[in-house]
Amino acid sequence: SLASNVPGYLVSELIKNNVWQPAQGLAYAQQVQNPWQRAESINAIVPYMPEALLPEVIKANHRIKDASYRSYVLSALANRFPKVWPEALTTVEQIHDRYGDHRKQAKGFACRSIAICKIVEDIPWQYLEEVTEIVQQIPEASDQAMAWISLARRDSALWQEALNSALNIKEKPERVKKLIPIAQNLPKLWSEALDTAREIRDIYNRVWALIEIAQGLPEQLPELWSEVLTLSRKMKDPHSRAWAFSAIAQHEPELWTETLTLTKEIKDINMQADVLGEIVRHLPDNQWPEAINI
Repeated sequence: SLASNVPGYLVSELIKNNVWQPAQGLAYAQQVQNPWQRAESINAIVPYMPEALLPEVIKANHRIKDASYRSYVLSALANRFPKVWPEALTTVEQIHDRYGDHRKQAKGFACRSIAICKIVEDIPWQYLEEVTEIVQQIPEASDQAMAWISLARRDSALWQEALNSALNIKEKPERVKKLIPIAQNLPKLWSEALDTAREIRDIYNRVWALIEIAQGLPEQLPELWSEVLTLSRKMKDPHSRAWAFSAIAQHEPELWTETLTLTKEIKDINMQADVLGEIVRHLPDNQWPEAINI
């Protein structure tokens, strides 16, 4: 039926091009049975709707039971009509956080931390205290750290809160991921990130932790660059070392030759191709002949 076949982006185009009026878009959205599709359809109206339609739009949104969908729509409404922010934040607080595959497959705001990250740049300062209260209620340390990091980019006084949450993350690879943006603002934390990476037992996760550190580590910390290089050299298989070196060499070009030599030593042709594909994105022109000969 029509009520189940018009996607949200098409509703937006119909209104944008004056084929439908916003009220017609809302009438369509109210017929949609799928909760997420209804949220998408309501959201499509928001950029074009007059404020006079706001009570009806909010009423239609209330009929959606899932707070992750309702808050998605309300945050868009609040960007246009700031008086909606209190209700939007109340609805964010009601989100039942999804985890694992459920989060990957979810629509709208799959958890409170994602919602905070999406809306934090638009929230008026007067509501930031309410947002911090929502973040304090998030039970999972990684999610809470993610939310604090997004908030700290607006209010630097919150970096310590972000650090406290990050240090509570049990999984070391995830802890490194959260420590890196914190260290970019609190440089003394780079050592903590590197120490955590050193403790990661799984070689795959350790490589990617070192790569992420190398991609953000300031040039002004040569002693830590030296440590990243030392940890990379200690890896036994050339595949892992080559991946790590491909990140370090972007900052220390004298390592490109060694990186290419390691890549040659990788026996699995698919793994070798993956590493080489990353290398050639950054390789200096004068070393392309060596890469071509691999």
